[in-house]
Amino acid sequence: MDIRMLTEADKININKLSILTLQAYSKRTKIKLETLSGSIKNNIVILVTSFYIYYRDTLIDSKGKLNKEVLLKIINLSLNSQLLTSEARIKDLSVVLNNVNPYLLSAIDNSLAHLTRIVAPLSQMNPTKTLLPDLFLKFFEQANGIVRMLSLNLPSEAYSIWRTLHEAECVIKLLNEGGEALQNSYLKHIVYNNAFRQTLPSKEETDKIFVELKAEMASHNLKSKDMKKFIEYGWLFDCKTYDEKDVAYKLNFRDGLQKAARLEDYSAWYETASELAHSSPIFFYANTDFFMDLTLFNLGDSLVRVVKQLEEYCKSVGIDMASASSDVEVIINILFSEVKSYDEYFLTKYKDQLIEEDDDE
Repeated sequence: MDIRMLTEADKININKLSILTLQAYSKRTKIKLETLSGSIKNNIVILVTSFYIYYRDTLIDSKGKLNKEVLLKIINLSLNSQLLTSEARIKDLSVVLNNVNPYLLSAIDNSLAHLTRIVAPLSQMNPTKTLLPDLFLKFFEQANGIVRMLSLNLPSEAYSIWRTLHEAECVIKLLNEGGEALQNSYLKHIVYNNAFRQTLPSKEETDKIFVELKAEMASHNLKSKDMKKFIEYGWLFDCKTYDEKDVAYKLNFRDGLQKAARLEDYSAWYETASELAHSSPIFFYANTDFFMDLTLFNLGDSLVRVVKQLEEYCKSVGIDMASASSDVEVIINILFSEVKSYDEYFLTKYKDQLIEEDDDE
């Protein structure tokens, strides 16, 4: 049922049931009603409304009165659902507090807030005008999402998202260091992708782009079957660190984008994240403690590298980062220090496992 179809009588009933449920929750948890968080209050109202709509057709008994048994069921269902949710969140928070370095997590969280404040005004989400600010902003937003997932005790899920973050840092590094020429090539391949997805304004424009695309593919001895990988990675041909004549370089992530960005040392970690993303056995039986450590380890390192890229970008365009966020220098220095300490902790803690993996290779 559409919530907009509720009558005034329905809304009055929902309000009364919500108040009763909130009172029951307050009594059960021994938390004063006036101190309950807004999110809990809001969630209880949503639960009550959902169960009310579900049982709406049975609310009126044979005598034309409200069925008290159904009303009580709605209250109990809403109460138990909220208690279960709260219990799970408290448990997750307890696990996180006991297993996560709070100083590193705070440093990452704090730096992301300041960095977003710096980048957001520069971004117009228009690649032809603000390409790099757009990419920096998206990177910081994605990193913030990983932090939120860690706080919900979802480390393996967070680590699978680090995979995308690592891909983004490779793109940012190459475009920032490659200058205008490489950035224009990247923009051209965005257009190629739009043509391939049939999202350009007209068929004539799409056909024209395809002629250009195929001609460029031919200049690199690529065939029709290579079109998708050329659209995604073909801009690497204009990257100075991508050697087209070296057979070790290919139009893919590991042997193309990551290799050109000189971040091959993270290929094993990337493959682990890929296994998680594709629901391999490691997805179902992931060691939560290890992936909490691993996610923080790689998230911190990726963030430090991208912050350095942002500093270089700001210098190149004459932007004073401190003017946008006066405390940013202190915040970044703390971040770098915490990440360095955590790297040492991680590499020491998992020294034996890391050596075994290296030997296997």
